[in-house]
Amino acid sequence: METENITKNFEKKEQKLIEKIREAQKNIFVEGLKRKGFEFQNNEDLDEFVRLHCIREDEFDSRLVTYFVKGVAFLSVKPSNVFANKNVIDIRYEYL
Repeated sequence: METENITKNFEKKEQKLIEKIREAQKNIFVEGLKRKGFEFQNNEDLDEFVRLHCIREDEFDSRLVTYFVKGVAFLSVKPSNVFANKNVIDIRYEYL
């Protein structure tokens, strides 16, 4: 019973962390688009725009991910090993 509670507690904390990471990544992505002159009134408009005008290019050897809007690079992301430091999640990004 106690193990079950510990597992549920861990899963809840893990889920909250995942949600925070996703929200931070989305905010970085949206800020990159804003810097290129694109702003959106709501998530539906953002999702539609991204589906139609954005692409992602992965460089697997270097783990570098570059995002493009209408053919122009606007964000470069290089995640580090999340487990290298259990207290910090290091995701390096650069607005282009």
